[in-house]
Amino acid sequence: MTANVTIVSGIRVRHDAISNIICHQRRVLAEAGHNVRVLIHHHDGEAFEWEAAVPSSWELLRHPGYLEADLVIFHFGIYYELFNALALPHPRGARRVVHFHNVTPPDLLDGATRRSAQDGLIQLAVAERADGIWSDSLHNTEVLCDFTEIDRSAVIDMPPMVPAIGGRASDGASNDGPVRLIAVGRFIAAKGLDDLVDALAELPPTIRESVRLTLAGSIANSDAAYLGRLVEAIDRLGLTSIVDIVSDPNDEELVELFRRSDIFVSASHHEGFCVPAVEALAAGCRAIVTDAGALPDTVGPGGVIVPVHDVHALSAAIAAEAESVVRVRAGDPAAIAERVARDDLVAAHLVRFTPATTRDRILAATAAALDGPAAHRAEAQ
Repeated sequence: MTANVTIVSGIRVRHDAISNIICHQRRVLAEAGHNVRVLIHHHDGEAFEWEAAVPSSWELLRHPGYLEADLVIFHFGIYYELFNALALPHPRGARRVVHFHNVTPPDLLDGATRRSAQDGLIQLAVAERADGIWSDSLHNTEVLCDFTEIDRSAVIDMPPMVPAIGGRASDGASNDGPVRLIAVGRFIAAKGLDDLVDALAELPPTIRESVRLTLAGSIANSDAAYLGRLVEAIDRLGLTSIVDIVSDPNDEELVELFRRSDIFVSASHHEGFCVPAVEALAAGCRAIVTDAGALPDTVGPGGVIVPVHDVHALSAAIAAEAESVVRVRAGDPAAIAERVARDDLVAAHLVRFTPATTRDRILAATAAALDGPAAHRAEAQ
């Protein structure tokens, strides 16, 4: 059954997790034969032929892409004005679904972004008007249900797709080279990069001298003042020789960084999912993450979990994993056996995020949404 499907979101920009999910979702639905449009409040100036900018919820309610839709998918990760259109019945009784990506806790943010997060948590009540709910993670589902009257049993699991990167992270790396750590994300306080730098400084000297850390992220979407303080801390702690900052890597460069790395580290204070963690696992990296938000579920049984804000635990985990990498390189049978067992756990976990699995999940959820009754159809007639 071919349908008119319209995707609505606040933004669509490069190097943004929600934007990438939208692009993948659109592609899957279009390849399945659906007519797909994307209506957004803001994009980064690189508009595609299949998307249009809409300035307000009033304009959205009058837009042909909305009026002609059989299914509307609203993406939500922070307050945006277009989402308010969900509060009113669709003029033609189209089914409407909310794909929830979490809202960063306001106390982890500053200024206008904090206010947008606060408003977003209030705006979430509008999601109760939807005919269906999709969620990236169990943690996101819990947040959504805590702030609304939505029943957990009604939420469909919809984790993002992560492409197969292929190759072990150590492929091509010298066995006597440094153990390479990588952290990926915006340079903002909520990512806990200052905790990671402090943890690096706490490593025993022999281990600290054997590791290299790459911090990769989008500068445009970062906090310049925080990044400045982070650079000062790296210099003050004498870590400039072992910490590299890579700004705005493109997709190919990021894949190469993952493939060259041994250990992915996230010291984040909050994550609704964390796509880079799965990308790193797919490249063969070990993963050390905090217990913040969805991170433990995202990395699965093959990850190492430490308490959020616990610099000592983070440092100890990095030391243990770095030593394990060295033992594997040296051919230690016990270390190799442990690595193989962990790889098996990771491989089984990553099946949830493959292109085939996520495609089937999107198409099944879309078919169910189109076949089900619209919650507010009677009001629209």
